[in-house]
Amino acid sequence: MSKFTDRLNHAMTIRNMKPIDLVNSTKLSKARISQYVNGVYDAKQDALFKLATALDVNVAWLMGHDVPMEINYTEIHQEIKLCEQIQKAYGKDAFDLLSTYLTLNNDGKQAAITMLQGLSNNDNFKN
Repeated sequence: MSKFTDRLNHAMTIRNMKPIDLVNSTKLSKARISQYVNGVYDAKQDALFKLATALDVNVAWLMGHDVPMEINYTEIHQEIKLCEQIQKAYGKDAFDLLSTYLTLNNDGKQAAITMLQGLSNNDNFKN
């Protein structure tokens, strides 16, 4: 079984939730929830967010990352403030760029940095 499936089932046990509870709270179909619970498929981004929200767990933990299961709301509040400041200072494009960057793994982040450095060295793309 996948780490996602193990963590989904663990969170359901801790939260005393059954698959039908997830169907009702996420509005995902019974079939999809069954596939996730039984390890047929791992959830994709939109479903992961809905499941993590319904289970009140960290979405990164649910995905299998080595982070705490519980959500640190103080940290989230600080991140929201920082995001608002970035968007206010540099605009929505900068915020979208940073948001996308943060979804990448380490290899993806390095590739993105390399690509941006290449673009910034090209006079056709400079301000």
